[in-house]
Amino acid sequence: MNDNSLESQSERKTNLAVQRRLEFIDFRLAWYGRFNRKDLAETFGLSPQQASADIATYRKLAPNNVDYNDATKAFIRQPGFKPVFVGRYADRYLLQILGIKTNLIDKDITWFEELPDSEIVVLERRPTDFGQLQKVLDAIDQGLELHLSYNSISSGKQTTRCICPHAIFSSDGRWYVRAWSRDRNDFRDFNINRMGEIAIGGKSPVGKEDDFEWNLTTDLLLQVNSNLDFTQREALEHEYNMHDGLLSKTIRLSLIFYMVNNLNLDLDSTQIKPEKQQLVLTNLKEVEAKRLLAREMSQSALKKRVHS
Repeated sequence: MNDNSLESQSERKTNLAVQRRLEFIDFRLAWYGRFNRKDLAETFGLSPQQASADIATYRKLAPNNVDYNDATKAFIRQPGFKPVFVGRYADRYLLQILGIKTNLIDKDITWFEELPDSEIVVLERRPTDFGQLQKVLDAIDQGLELHLSYNSISSGKQTTRCICPHAIFSSDGRWYVRAWSRDRNDFRDFNINRMGEIAIGGKSPVGKEDDFEWNLTTDLLLQVNSNLDFTQREALEHEYNMHDGLLSKTIRLSLIFYMVNNLNLDLDSTQIKPEKQQLVLTNLKEVEAKRLLAREMSQSALKKRVHS
């Protein structure tokens, strides 16, 4: 590696370090309305001179965002504040609160000064085992089989499975593995937190190219339940950012079940209060037909692979 290349890498690292410090300033101004030089210096282990230089750089980028207040000895957010770095990530603030309150992340690795008074309404589940997740991801990355014990809700028994995972996904706070099941010769979903002991096996004989339900997508066409009153419908259309009263959600065919189940989209609207079924799926039969066709394609491909 030549000197120019090393110098270029050093510059990139420096630029990234400076950007993180500028993001910190933007974060504190956006969500707390203030920060001081000591906050910046202690968070990043900077000298007072370097902290002052970073503040000067930020003020050049956004001169209308901040001004120094002699009385409080702090830099204060101005009425014309427009975020430079955190504006696109407003939900990240809320997700970090969620992570901290549910013990998924440590507050010390965030830029929070103090958390706002907040609560998270959620049932806590067993933490995901590090070693199990590591083996799952290694199997996906290297195309390997996994031999595991699994607590099945449908059968009510702990069974031994051999699976070949190719993806992970999340629904309703649970993380799942999408995998070919050797026992069923079918693609299935497995809840990671219901897995017991895991052992890595040999090379997987099946890849994700045969999982047509995973590989193919469709559009769910959603509308607000017409049995809600005008004000309720208008609020929901705004919440879901609908256009002309319609929300189109592109989704993998294998994941339709989770979306439909979580939103009660498959229930008879005459048998459920509209407040419990706020959205209705206008093309349920069409997407179900596509999913069944993709499943048949996968089963056909798997049969050919087994008999070849």
